[in-house]
This record gives sequence, C-alpha cells and structure tokens, in this order.
Amino acid sequence: VVSAETTVTFDKLKDNTEVRVFLAGTTTEIAGIENATAGTADNRSFAWSYAATTSVDYQIINTSYVIVRVEGFTVPADNTTIDFQQRFDLNS
Repeated sequence: VVSAETTVTFDKLKDNTEVRVFLAGTTTEIAGIENATAGTADNRSFAWSYAATTSVDYQIINTSYVIVRVEGFTVPADNTTIDFQQRFDLNS
C-alpha cells in the first residue's frame, strides 16, 4: 500500500514563531520547529509533509502574538499553503 504524502506550508509567520503538529487527539508530534526561519523578516514559513486524509492538531506559538490552535485539521490531498495573520497579544 502506497500512502501519498502532501506538503502543508504555514506562511506569513512572524519572527520567533514556533510550530507544532500532532496526530489528532494525541501528544504524538509529527512535525515542528522551534523558530521558523525560512523566508524574510516577519514573513516566515514552515513546511511539513504527511499522509493525505490524516487528522492532525497544530499550534502556532509566539510569545508576542495570540496562540493559534487548530484541532482536527485533515491533511489535504494536494499541496497546500495556509497564510496566517498573527494578532498581537495585548496581554504579553
């Protein structure tokens, strides 16, 4: 059985953004980075690949911005880019 992997790219991340991707409902990390550095200042990206139709949870973390957490995201069949607009956290 061949399982096709597709690439998901998180784009337009601010500097010093951490990314974590887990199998849905678990603590099993399948991708992540401490500090997304690809790209240019305040326009960073992080790409990861996994089997299409897999359900994952992911977090976009930056101490100056509101944490983004998405649960139950299904890895699409085609390569996909997700643009983020991180909102400044007034409590940080």
